[in-house]
Amino acid sequence: MIKTRFTRSAWHPLASRMGSKQKLTLVLSAVALSGCEIAGDIFQAGVWVGVLLVIGIIALIVWMVSRAKS
Repeated sequence: MIKTRFTRSAWHPLASRMGSKQKLTLVLSAVALSGCEIAGDIFQAGVWVGVLLVIGIIALIVWMVSRAKS
């Protein structure tokens, strides 16, 4: 093992002070919050797809009505 002048606590001061429950809570909250962000992005993309579909359907109905009149 190579010894360096930096110890674990010098590299990350909070690492030696945190308990295992605190580390687990930190990791789980980071995963949960990133999951919420991904879900929000998916729903935002879904809204835009829905808007484009509605516009497309309205355009199709207008085109069909205009073809039926002539």
